[in-house]
Amino acid sequence: MSINISSAALKGLNKGKRRPFDPLNWLDRKNTIRKDRGESYQIVKGAKAGSTVLAITPPTGEKCCRCSRPGCNLDRSVYTQYYNTFREVNGNQQNIMLADCIEILKPAKRSVEKENARKYKANTYGYSLKEIAKAARKMHDDDGKCANKNQFSVTADMEKVLFLPRLSCSSHFFKRKMSVYNLGIHVTGQEHARMCLWDETIAEHSSKDIISCLYQYILYGFKKLLRGEERTFILWSDRFVGQFNNGFMLMFMKYVVDIGFFTTFEHKFFITGHSWMSCDRDFGLIEKKFVQNSPVVPTDVEDVIRSARPSNPFEVVKMKREQFFDFTKLAEYIWIPSNLQVTKYHWYKYEKCRPKIISAKAYHNSPEWISFELRIKKPGGFTKLNKLPLSYKLPLQMTKEKAKDLRDLMTKIGDVNKYEFYDNLTKFVLNN
Repeated sequence: MSINISSAALKGLNKGKRRPFDPLNWLDRKNTIRKDRGESYQIVKGAKAGSTVLAITPPTGEKCCRCSRPGCNLDRSVYTQYYNTFREVNGNQQNIMLADCIEILKPAKRSVEKENARKYKANTYGYSLKEIAKAARKMHDDDGKCANKNQFSVTADMEKVLFLPRLSCSSHFFKRKMSVYNLGIHVTGQEHARMCLWDETIAEHSSKDIISCLYQYILYGFKKLLRGEERTFILWSDRFVGQFNNGFMLMFMKYVVDIGFFTTFEHKFFITGHSWMSCDRDFGLIEKKFVQNSPVVPTDVEDVIRSARPSNPFEVVKMKREQFFDFTKLAEYIWIPSNLQVTKYHWYKYEKCRPKIISAKAYHNSPEWISFELRIKKPGGFTKLNKLPLSYKLPLQMTKEKAKDLRDLMTKIGDVNKYEFYDNLTKFVLNN
């Protein structure tokens, strides 16, 4: 099958149309007509291009349905009679008529037999999801009640993105706004919590930025161990891959132990769907106050966080650009084995006495540890890493579309200082 088109006709085609001209589209349309008639046609596109689909119309010319079910080629008057009969009865009788027409199939065979299911359950330690979540919650509470002064446990989580400025005008809901990020670090079993705050012009909120906040928390909260001292650090978090449950976090565990802050670092994850933690209560108080106070600039968010819990105010740390380090550099010093599936396990542990081994448990109540050997790429490992490179050397720029929306919202801001904050911020973006 071919189509002959002159060069003059081709020049006049597709003028003023968005879709580019394609002669095969004509063949598709022609094949659709032949298909509806039940005639044979040739496929012109796709993997089966060139193959021929046989006709379904018998040589006698008698119409035949594609489903090949008996009764599908009934006369039109028969269908009309069925329809009128169905409409004349009430709803219950209609349901009975429909039930007679429905073919009830036998239930499908079990994909896992009972005997195999028992073996499968035995190989996975026989724990249900509720039992695993309950064991994790109990372990979290025990870490908070631990009287050992050499063991320190925290719970960390990222709050949802806070958008500024928060105004009462109707156009506020349809404009792009500035993003503010907040990482909460709550001491397990206590009321003390620290909030690490920054906005989108300072840093992003990827895994290396979360690790940088944890690193600053360790730098200002702990001193390096002396000879003979021991200290265990336990981190609880959810299983969000982009923030906590990734290979860079495993490298960070080894890094802070190797440079002398701890002798053991454990990272424990809550079970998916059962990951409520103390940080969520803190974020609830902050977001309630955020709606009441309607902050405009990032400094207003600091005041909101401090006033969210008057009885025991949160500690607010405003992160600076020079405090965010590029922890992807750690991948140049060690190599994580390929058989270690990071998202498969709920408990990781690294000990100073086993410098090349990282241990993991599938669940918190699993009976045994699984050991994975780390390969050191450079002699000396992290002890030879004198200084971590910075992640951001210059201010991060927002998009021009967001800058234009912020300039539209600036007209609703009455405070001169807050107005100048957005004026300087957006002017720099639009002028470049």
